[in-house]
Amino acid sequence: MQESQVNRRMTLPVGAALAGVLMAAAAGLVLAFIPVYQGVSETATSSGGVVSGTYGATLLEQNGAWVLLLLCLPVTVAAIGLVGAARRNRLLVWAPAAVLLGFSLLAGFSIGLFYVPAAVALLLAAVTVQRSGETRRRSDPTSPR
Repeated sequence: MQESQVNRRMTLPVGAALAGVLMAAAAGLVLAFIPVYQGVSETATSSGGVVSGTYGATLLEQNGAWVLLLLCLPVTVAAIGLVGAARRNRLLVWAPAAVLLGFSLLAGFSIGLFYVPAAVALLLAAVTVQRSGETRRRSDPTSPR
């Protein structure tokens, strides 16, 4: 097998897994620092009037610093998938892809939708990863049938 074919077979899964890690990190940063909570407050004045205003808060402001640990979990799961893609270990790519997709679906109405692109990228990496030494018969005409 030529070296360029080996590099090409390794580039797609690793690139997709790396994209998944970066998208999960971007989702975590957006959720931590962009206001996702919105509300309206109304206060009665002593003269009988009402003063109303809107406010917004980030996950970090609303929940405290511990939420950063929770936002790091999907990034860690995606990073495990990246290690699996680099090592061509199917289990280490499929398991994190399934976990991240399940998380995205279960938490879909809150923060889960932010992680769907990362889950799709990991699924692409999982579908395209091949074990070292494994070749497809159609692409290698010299392999025995």
